[in-house]
Amino acid sequence: MEDTITIDLIMLNAIKQCQNLLAEWIVPDSKTNDADCLNKLLGILDDKSLVIYIKTIEASINKTDMEKAIIDIERAEKEQRSK
Repeated sequence: MEDTITIDLIMLNAIKQCQNLLAEWIVPDSKTNDADCLNKLLGILDDKSLVIYIKTIEASINKTDMEKAIIDIERAEKEQRSK
């Protein structure tokens, strides 16, 4: 349970850092240029614990589940476009 809380906090922190960075970058008079923003995003998302967790999730999802998920996403996107 403690490991789950820790990884949840790591993921939440990474998401919040990315959101804050993008919110700063998108401001018209921001001093953050595109290259700096991208490098900072990559630095946040390349956290070793986060990468390991993502790979663990990917490995736990079997091919059939992935195929079903892709079909569901495509169906939802098609329905969204038809509205």
